[in-house]
Amino acid sequence: MQSHSVEYTGYKLKTNNNTIVYSSVPLYNFPYYNTLIDAIQASHNILMELEQKFSIFWLDKAGKICHCSNNIVKIVNKNDLSQLLSSLLGRDIYVFRDKLELENKARKKQLPLNSIFLVSTLRIVDEYVFTIDNYSGFINNIFVNNVYSRNIFIRSMYLNTNKRSDIQFSIIIEYLYYISNRNINKFNHIMSWLSNFVKRISMVTDTPTDHPTNNILIFVANEYTGIEILLNKILIPLFGEYNCVEINDDTISKKDTKEQIKNKILYIIKDISQKTIANKNKKELLEKIICPDNLFFNNNLKIIITKENYLPYNIKWEYATFKISNRIDDFLPNFGISTIEELETKTFIDVSNFANILRAYILTDYTALTKPKDIDITKKPGLEDSIAKFADELKNDHNLFTKLQELCSEKDYIKIAKLYKRHKKVERKHIYQLFKYRYDYDISATALYKHLAQIDAISFETVKAPGGAKCFIL
Repeated sequence: MQSHSVEYTGYKLKTNNNTIVYSSVPLYNFPYYNTLIDAIQASHNILMELEQKFSIFWLDKAGKICHCSNNIVKIVNKNDLSQLLSSLLGRDIYVFRDKLELENKARKKQLPLNSIFLVSTLRIVDEYVFTIDNYSGFINNIFVNNVYSRNIFIRSMYLNTNKRSDIQFSIIIEYLYYISNRNINKFNHIMSWLSNFVKRISMVTDTPTDHPTNNILIFVANEYTGIEILLNKILIPLFGEYNCVEINDDTISKKDTKEQIKNKILYIIKDISQKTIANKNKKELLEKIICPDNLFFNNNLKIIITKENYLPYNIKWEYATFKISNRIDDFLPNFGISTIEELETKTFIDVSNFANILRAYILTDYTALTKPKDIDITKKPGLEDSIAKFADELKNDHNLFTKLQELCSEKDYIKIAKLYKRHKKVERKHIYQLFKYRYDYDISATALYKHLAQIDAISFETVKAPGGAKCFIL
């Protein structure tokens, strides 16, 4: 195995440049026999030719002709099929139901063999499955001839290749080192987590090393850390937007949530509110997604993004927690980057190179396989710590009114906004509602106000609104 080290800022990245062996199978891998050198083989040739143009055809259970192009499936009328195939292949294609119809209708015509297509040669698909371990678009039903399952998993352009040479400097690597707080073991944990999954999807036959692929990665981070770049500019493009799902309050409220999210690679659990978690059914669904008790969600990666140091739901699987304390603004100047937008552009351009690095990455220090836990995310913080954090949020968090808008009715929120705009005051009862919404503690309103006053008597001095309601000036 030929390997080398790529020099980066403060560390080396070991990679393997050997050629990777594909184990891919074409969608249409038809056997040919001397007795089939006729219209059936011609149809098979046309199907394989269409595959090279990323157009896939099959029959559904009802006998309707299905066409998949650009990841979009459409039903094609048989009468329109000839024109569609002719347009795709750039020559006249004559469509017949089967060999009998061909013999009856084209008996007196001399048709070019490469222009004859029989609908009867199309595979019949009786169900749709999602698996990253099958490299063909169709999975044969061994008990029924010509009946298949259609694998709806689609590899992104970055994963549908075995390339791992021509590795260049990667801004994504530097970014991952940044969100690892420049800890080499944490960095290698994330790299191993991604690398082994990418190798698996990219049809690599290398013997995998021990890896944390089945772990859940939890990032405790605010917006100023730039954590959204990891999701929007790296992981979602890498795995394909159609293979990723963000699970949030809106997603988890839908009745068909499980059906919508089961056929995905990457689950991003993000901004799940206390209000949602308080609903028993939604909480149970969230826990099943995070820690499935069956094989339903096994072929996937899970990332949880949170601002909280405590998640009030069960995580029974192994997980790693990364608390990001750095600011993305401090990262940019090190690489001559002026704005977040410039970093996003450079990151997006680098995804192909980054995918090459993940395929070539070699884990050399197995210390990285230890699950880092900057925070015990299952341990509920103490009441006093929670109130102190809440007080700091009230004084410094510019998103306060967004949270109040989520919590209150539209009528109440209009009153809250009007009072604040005129007098910079917020009624104490709404502050109490917000605390109960944000923190899982049973505390009376009077006790909360007393604690806040003890923390900062000036900021949390009780004043009255023009109508007499008790307020805080914020």
